[in-house]
Amino acid sequence: MKNFYLLISILIFSQLHYSFAQDDYLKWLQKEQEKYQKYIDEQDKKFLDFLRKEWKEVGLEKGLPSFNTPKPVEPPKFFEEEKKREEIKVLRPSEPEKKTKLNEEKVPPEKVEKIPSDEKEQKPRAVESEKLSNALTLEFDFYGASLKCFYNDKIKIKLKGKLSKETIANFWEDLSSSNYKDILQQAISLKSQMHLNDWGYLILINNLAEKIYSDLPNEKILFIWFLLVKSGYLARVGYYEDRVTLLIATDNVLYETPYLFLKNHTSRFYRITLDEKSKIEIGKIYTYDGEYPTSTKVFDFYLRDYPLIEDKYESKTISFIYNKKEYVIPFEYNISAVKFFERYPKTEYPVYFSAGMSEKAKTSLLNNLKPYIKDKSEYEAVNFLLHFVQKMTDYKTDFEQFGREKPLFPEESLFYKFSDCEDRSILFSFLVKNLTGLEVIGLKFPNHVAVAVKFNQNVEGDYINYKGSKYLICDPTYFGADAGICMPAFKNVEAKIIEW
Repeated sequence: MKNFYLLISILIFSQLHYSFAQDDYLKWLQKEQEKYQKYIDEQDKKFLDFLRKEWKEVGLEKGLPSFNTPKPVEPPKFFEEEKKREEIKVLRPSEPEKKTKLNEEKVPPEKVEKIPSDEKEQKPRAVESEKLSNALTLEFDFYGASLKCFYNDKIKIKLKGKLSKETIANFWEDLSSSNYKDILQQAISLKSQMHLNDWGYLILINNLAEKIYSDLPNEKILFIWFLLVKSGYLARVGYYEDRVTLLIATDNVLYETPYLFLKNHTSRFYRITLDEKSKIEIGKIYTYDGEYPTSTKVFDFYLRDYPLIEDKYESKTISFIYNKKEYVIPFEYNISAVKFFERYPKTEYPVYFSAGMSEKAKTSLLNNLKPYIKDKSEYEAVNFLLHFVQKMTDYKTDFEQFGREKPLFPEESLFYKFSDCEDRSILFSFLVKNLTGLEVIGLKFPNHVAVAVKFNQNVEGDYINYKGSKYLICDPTYFGADAGICMPAFKNVEAKIIEW
C-alpha cells in the first residue's frame, strides 16, 4: 500500500512538473516569437530607409546569345536506309530480338514493370493547416493542378499615387504591416510538398498573385517581389515610366535575358517577365541601392528534384529501323511537365543534361528499351540508343519550331515532333546514363552540340581525351552514323566540354 501511495505521489508530482515545464516553455516560446517579430520589424524599418533613399538609374545589358553562329537548317546524313518494308523484321518490347543463327536460343525478355493506365481524380491541393478565421479561399491553377490557399483581403494593397520610390516604399510598409505571413507560409509549404525548384516557386507565387492582383499589374509584381524577399531570395524591383519590373539574382547564366550587375554583388540580376505575351525591352530602369538583411539566396535553376505536379499522361509510340529490323518503342510522358518547361528561361546546358523525367515517363521509356540492350556489349547498347534518338523525331531548329532558342528537357523530347542537336544530345545522355551507367560528357561546338561516352573497353572511332580518359564521340544529330563517327565539319574543331 505504501508503494501504491508513493507511485501516486510520483505521478502527481510528475504531472505538476510537466505542467510547470510546459508553461515555462510556452512563455519562453512567446518571448522568442516577440523577439523575432521585433527583429523583423527592425529589418523592415531599415529596409524602408533604403527604399526611400535616392534610386539610381541603371542600364541593362543585352542578353547573352546561346549560339554565336546559327545552327544548320539541314544536318548532314551519314547514310539513308532505304529498304523495302517486307525485308524488315518488326520487333516490339514483347518480342526481344533473336540471337544469330549460331545460337538459336531465344533471349529471355526482361520483365517490364506494368504502369497503371487509370489515374485517380485529384482534388484541389491545399496546405495542411486549419482555415484561417475570417479568411478568403483562393483557388488557382498550377500546370493542371488546382491549388488552394487561404488569405486575408488586407494583403491586397494598391499603390497610392504615381509610380515612384515613395509609392513603392509605402506599398512595402503597408504589406509588411498586414497578415502576409499566413499566405507566405502556405506558399513555402506548397513548394516543399511539390518538390519545386526556385523557378517553380516563382511561378507558383506568380499564379497566386495573378488571382489577388489580376487587375493591378504593377502591384502584382511588387507582391511577388515582397514574397520572394520574405522567402530569403535576393530579388529587386525597378521601374521605368509607369511600369514595375522584377529582377532576380542567379549564378546560372540565363541566355537572351537582359541583366545587370549591382553594387556589392557578383551574381547577375536578370530582368524577368512572367507574362508570356510580353517581351522584355532593353533599356534603363530605376532601382534602389541596398538589400533586405535576410535575403541572400540566389536563384538555382537546376532541378535537384523533379517537380511533383499534376499527373496527366499521354501515350506515344516510336518505330525506327536499326540493322534491317524495325523496333517499336511505346512510352508515356506527363503533359503537365511539358507545360511546366514550356517557358523555362534558357539557361546553361548542365541544367538540362542533369535533369530527369517524371517517374512514369522514365519507367515506361527505360523498361521498353531494356530488352533490346540487356545482352549487348557496351558499344552495341550505346549504338542502339544512338540510332533510336537519331530517328525518333525529325530535325528542326528551335527557331523553326518555336521562333526562339529553346533546349528541350528530356521529357519534352518525348512530346515534341521535332528536335535539334542539343535536344537529342540531352535525351541520349539521359538514356546512356540510366540504361548503361557509362560516363557521358557534352561537346559544345561553335554551332552544334554532340556528346562523348567513356567505355570500359577500348573501342575504335573518333574520340577526345578528357582528364586522361578516352571518350568516344556520339552524334545523335548525324543521321545514320554509328558511335565513334564525328561529323566531318567538326573533326578538327575544338569543343567545349559540358559537365554536370
